[in-house]
Amino acid sequence: MAARWPAGHRQAGVSYEVHRILASHPDRFEPVRTPPLNERTGLRQWTGEAAKG
Repeated sequence: MAARWPAGHRQAGVSYEVHRILASHPDRFEPVRTPPLNERTGLRQWTGEAAKG
């Protein structure tokens, strides 16, 4: 995982699971910076389900 996510591109507060799921995304560095809206909480945050979708 570290090879896919150099230190400067890892996002604090984003779980290992989300980084793992997004690692195969062709432009993974951009989406991880812009979390989707979690309709349940009203906050912009990554969840494993959101990363899969």
